[in-house]
This record gives sequence, C-alpha cells and structure tokens, in this order.
Amino acid sequence: MEIIKAEVLTSVRADALKISSVAAEVDAIEVVDEESYQLVDTYLARVRLAKKKGEDRIDPIIKPIYAGLQSLYKLKTELLAPLLDAEASGKAKMKDFKLLEMRKAREDQERREAEQRRLEADARKKQEAEDNAKTEAMRKRLAAQREKLEEQAAAIQQTPAPPPVRAASSTTRTVKKLRIVNEDLFWACVARENVLRGYVTVDLVGLNKYAAGFDPAEYGLEQYDDVQIVGR
Repeated sequence: MEIIKAEVLTSVRADALKISSVAAEVDAIEVVDEESYQLVDTYLARVRLAKKKGEDRIDPIIKPIYAGLQSLYKLKTELLAPLLDAEASGKAKMKDFKLLEMRKAREDQERREAEQRRLEADARKKQEAEDNAKTEAMRKRLAAQREKLEEQAAAIQQTPAPPPVRAASSTTRTVKKLRIVNEDLFWACVARENVLRGYVTVDLVGLNKYAAGFDPAEYGLEQYDDVQIVGR
C-alpha cells in the first residue's frame, strides 16, 4: 500500500540530499570570528528551510495516519486494561507467596543446620566421655547415645527439603538485585570508588529545577551559563 506518493518522497529525498552536503561544509568550518560564525548560521538557515519544506509536504500525510494509530492503540489499551490489571494482580500475589516461601525455606534450612550442628556437637561430647569411660558398661551406654545422636544428625542432612510450589501455566525465575540498605556507606563508597561512579546517574534536569531552593556550592555543585542555538 502506497501511503506517501513516490513523487513526494523523491522530491523530499532530493532536497535532503542537496542539504546533506552542507554537513561536510559545516564540519570543515572552524568558528573563530564573526565571519565564520555568520557563515555557519547561513548554513543552518538553509537546513531549517529544507527541513520545514519536507515537514510541510510529509506531515499532512503522516499526521492523520499517526492519529489513527494512536486511537487504535488507545482502544487496545482500554480493551486489555482489565486483563492487564488482573495479570499484574495475580503475578503480585504469586510473587509475594514465593518470597514468603523462599524466606521460610531459608529459615527452615538454618534451623535444620543449627540442629545438625547441635547433635554433632553432642555426639562429640559423648565420644569424649566414651573415650574416658571408667567401666565397660558406661562406655557401651555412651557409645549407644553417641550413635543415636550421629544417626539423628545424618537423618537431618539426608532428609530433603520440601519442594517449592509449582504452577501449571507459570514459572518463576530468581534474579539477584541490589538495593541500598545503608545510604551513608553507599554514598561514601561512591565518592571513593571509581567503579561505582559509573553506575550512578545524577538527574541534572531535576537538580536544575530544584537549584533555586539551595546554594549549589554547599553540595559541590556550580551553576553556570550554558548557550543554546535556536532558530529565529
């Protein structure tokens, strides 16, 4: 389906190709005085004119199509919104359950390991008492107690943990994520470690809006004059 007539595309493309040579000419100019400054400005005027000419020819064709697509996407969003909400709600509930399940599994494992260590420690004590037993009857009694403790410790190790709940149509992935739990330590490390600095992004746009409410110098910031070139 031909949305934009071929002759329109050809004309706009030809104009763009003519102006594209300007880029090389601009790159070759070093702005060092008023004359070179005015020369680059002349090139920019030509670029803006060609750009507007192309937009004036293509935008009337594209805008109604774009508006139609926007309406269709909006309709799609409205139709699917209840399903998306239900999906998000269901996933959130399942995620909360899985996080609780994982926490209980960790706590259970810690309890099992602690109990195993306790039994093994008690078995070692029985072994020491057995080695120092004064009578054969006492040694046998201590040996039986030690063996029972060792069996109980081994049983804990050999008993598998309960399997996690599995769903028929959904699966889970466990991913490692970081979160800040000590802001003072984190920012101190950012100031000290170059590696961390590469992963911290400062919202300078937000800071510029907020700058009227504080003295930038107190926070290691400087307010400076920037220049933007805009068409008249």
